[in-house]
Amino acid sequence: MRKPPKTVSQAPAIPASVMVGIVKDFVETHATTTECPPAFMWSSFVTLFGAAIAPYVARNNALKTQPRLYTANIGQSGVTRRSTGCKRASELLRSAVGIAGIQVVNGFGSMEGLLRALQQAQGVPVLNYFDELELMFKKASVPGSAGTTPLHVLYEENAYSHTLRQGNLSLVNAHLALLGNATTDRFSDIWEGEHIDSGFFSRWMLVTAPVETRRMPNPQLPDETRVSHLGSKIKEIFDRVRTQYIAQGSPVLIGFADEAAEKMWSDYYIDEIDPSDPSYNRIDTIGERLMMILALAQNQTVIDIATVRAVIEFLRYQVAVRRILAPQVAENPTARVQKKILARLGPDGALTRRELYRAVHADRYGTHIFDMALSGLQNLAIVKSDGDVYSLTTELPVETL
Repeated sequence: MRKPPKTVSQAPAIPASVMVGIVKDFVETHATTTECPPAFMWSSFVTLFGAAIAPYVARNNALKTQPRLYTANIGQSGVTRRSTGCKRASELLRSAVGIAGIQVVNGFGSMEGLLRALQQAQGVPVLNYFDELELMFKKASVPGSAGTTPLHVLYEENAYSHTLRQGNLSLVNAHLALLGNATTDRFSDIWEGEHIDSGFFSRWMLVTAPVETRRMPNPQLPDETRVSHLGSKIKEIFDRVRTQYIAQGSPVLIGFADEAAEKMWSDYYIDEIDPSDPSYNRIDTIGERLMMILALAQNQTVIDIATVRAVIEFLRYQVAVRRILAPQVAENPTARVQKKILARLGPDGALTRRELYRAVHADRYGTHIFDMALSGLQNLAIVKSDGDVYSLTTELPVETL
């Protein structure tokens, strides 16, 4: 019997340890009212919550990192209800902290349009949401556009200056977070080589979820009392850090609770993060931001050892997801199809020609390109065929796939 190709369903589950405080409350409040996987409810909430508190807190170290995330929810089209998480989370956050606490911009007509929205927000955090992440890349690649460069800068900074035909567009005190959805089939295709080389891909937190088996033909609204109580808890945390920020005139610094928590993070950073492995690029930066978010989700302004442990477990999950969903970057159509073929066959998979053609969406490239790609791999003895069934001749390293 032929084994199926590697798919995102083989990614590990998001660790339960990151479900804490108001994040856990949010997921549990909505869990029985939507088919959206808990993982996407979690990722949407932490991204919005992190953006809302970003102006008022920072990590207590030389970097002064803010808890703003660029998050991609990746799942099967339609069935995984990826957009529900953002909708529910944004409704709750905006209700709790008001329009002066968080603004949500759905997509954008151009990169310059997003920069203007940030300018008009006047310091209010902005969550730029894309129901389909691919649209962001298409808009950013329009000739004459600023491209993704502003997003690179604004991931770390709060200021940016962009030259226009008529004057300059300058941002000061801008707080940007990104949240977008992508299908498992299309995610690796939306990236270009420049996005990998410039480090843009490594700035993204990737969250996956298996197809939910529960079906809700007539979903009900969440319990209003629980939603109201959760909104009050969010407002309490938000008001606490905002009031302290105003009183001291500077961000509330979030540090480790004790030496044990600091040592655990230091040990992970030194012993597990491999600077030579692209899967670990900026993994510590995501960890720094997530530690702050989860600490504050528990109404704490210090990072205890349980939070460090939970974040380390998440980062291990993140590395595993990156290795499965690493973009298939190639310089020409034939090379792109070859990368897709290798990724779909996997170390021990096997597919018929028809199955392989459909699996790599070869109709987007044409039969001629597909045949050239497949025959090229066979000529190099990377792919072998047994009649009409194709498989790899040997196990390839993960980074090759």
